Amino acid sequence: MQEAHRPPKESAALRTFGILAEAFGWGVLGGIVLAVTAFVSNGIGERMYALNPSHSISGIFYGVFGLFAGFMLSAGTRLARPRWTGGQMCIAIAALAFLCGAATLQMDKWDASYEHTR
Repeated sequence: MQEAHRPPKESAALRTFGILAEAFGWGVLGGIVLAVTAFVSNGIGERMYALNPSHSISGIFYGVFGLFAGFMLSAGTRLARPRWTGGQMCIAIAALAFLCGAATLQMDKWDASYEHTR
């Protein structure tokens, strides 16, 4: 009788590396999505609230902050919920992007209220 071929057992270090690599990949995706969302929503807010051209530099700040926050939140979500499917992670990133866009537009509204009352 022949014995069935069994695949070798995965080491704990290799499994940990796989989990961290997957979280890093989701973090990069989430960071890019949130950075683009922050930059675009800042541009929309500038036009919607008639802000001065000097306000456009804040788009760079919001974009960099979105990149960092998106990476941290997406990678953290993947580490906290390792059993989530790709679709569930995409929904989580889309929800974060919606919140990022709403927060950026609100900050632009606050800037406009300050700028137009001076």
